[in-house]
Amino acid sequence: MEQGLERLRNTSNRQQLKDYLMQTQLLQQYNVSISGGTERMSNYMSLMYEKNDESTIKRGYEKFMINYNNSYKVTKWLTANLITTLQRKDQETSGVTIGEFSNLSPYEMLLNEDGSYATNLNVYNRAELEKLPLEKLPYSDWSYNMLREVRGREYKTTNTMYRVQLGLNAQIIKGLNYDMRVQYESTSSEYKNYDSEDTFYARNLVNSYTEYNNETQEVGVSRIPKGGVLRSGKTEYSNYVFRNQLNYNNSFAEKHEISALAGIEISQYDTEGTVNPYVYGYNKEKNTSSVPPYGYGSNVDSFKNFFGNSATIEGGNTSYSLRCDRYVSYYTI
Repeated sequence: MEQGLERLRNTSNRQQLKDYLMQTQLLQQYNVSISGGTERMSNYMSLMYEKNDESTIKRGYEKFMINYNNSYKVTKWLTANLITTLQRKDQETSGVTIGEFSNLSPYEMLLNEDGSYATNLNVYNRAELEKLPLEKLPYSDWSYNMLREVRGREYKTTNTMYRVQLGLNAQIIKGLNYDMRVQYESTSSEYKNYDSEDTFYARNLVNSYTEYNNETQEVGVSRIPKGGVLRSGKTEYSNYVFRNQLNYNNSFAEKHEISALAGIEISQYDTEGTVNPYVYGYNKEKNTSSVPPYGYGSNVDSFKNFFGNSATIEGGNTSYSLRCDRYVSYYTI
């Protein structure tokens, strides 16, 4: 026992974590702007690109943004303005998380001396797993390895936003002007989380949803096909705001000043969200998948999983939500 404790004391995974899971954090940003105009018109455009590589591999984002601003004096009393913005952000979060780091003991190595994946502690007791007829299960390898997990998954999110603002300002008489503003904005966020069959997450799902008799050690049907697992969804937001406003500012008799405004604003905000059913048996390279052979099950038609509990397959339903809010406001000062 003392020899085993001494071996653990002299074992450290720090160098392997640094070599295989860490990277130099680097933030890059590039900006370009162009402006110009005439007596009646002015233009301004800016472009921005940003790339952030976080301190762990397979974590970071790329982002670009375009802004355009135009002001045009149509007549002496009428001015038009146009502002547009387009932004996109592609983010990856496949890398190791703080929680995964904290669950790994300092003496647990990522790779064995021969370069094969070491077995890390996670969820199940290894001694108990060895008592099971693993060779009869869909995946005889029910082990977990942090490096293997990170290499075998791909979690990506794409956020897109565009906004258009249009404005008109008209000088009616001295001190009185009419201001009209219209804005439309749309934002979407789409995620795709893929776990290949090389990950513990996918293999654990398949094995867990396999029927098993603990007394006879007989293995029954498997409810989930072998292969990777794809989870995806999308949320979209959109809104418009329409505002009309009269402004009055005037002074008289050299010491009196009057300021007043009155307006109306109409707006609408829409939110639409969809969470898709899990795609099982998914192969990212071939873009193929399999349907669970016995269906997803339901509250009425459940089945026994590997641990003898009543269950239905995860991610069997489509979740959809839609919300629309409309507002009208009047104001004066």
